[in-house]
Amino acid sequence: MKAPYRFWIAVFWVVGICLLAGGIYGFCSLADAADDYLSTTGVVDKVHFERSYKHRKIRTSCDVDVCYETTLYGKMHVTLDFYVPFLLEEGDSVDILYNPRLPRHVRFPGWESLLYGILLTFGALLVAVGWRMAQVQHQKTLNAKYD
Repeated sequence: MKAPYRFWIAVFWVVGICLLAGGIYGFCSLADAADDYLSTTGVVDKVHFERSYKHRKIRTSCDVDVCYETTLYGKMHVTLDFYVPFLLEEGDSVDILYNPRLPRHVRFPGWESLLYGILLTFGALLVAVGWRMAQVQHQKTLNAKYD
């Protein structure tokens, strides 16, 4: 097996395993939060787009204000910096997990599950590609050895 192939196989495996670990950690963290936090449904109050000029490029940021009801503190608001602005509109409902002692500490299980699922998918894909590259190179090495 040539050295460049070993390098790329190692890169695919290391990056894939890191992505898998991040996805697993995220899902475990979300499961712990689901046990400790209270669940409620929030409503998107306002979606605010702002265009700014930074580093010679025009950037668009999207802030989403979400209103949710707590048992002890009543109506609360949280602002979410959102990077996919076309998915949420005013009046949409969003699932929220909030800490009963610190109600401004919120988690969005739907969006976080999507993120961690993407991490797991790409991690598994990279590990599989690295595994397949190792099999192909091993087979080439065996064929060259016996020819």
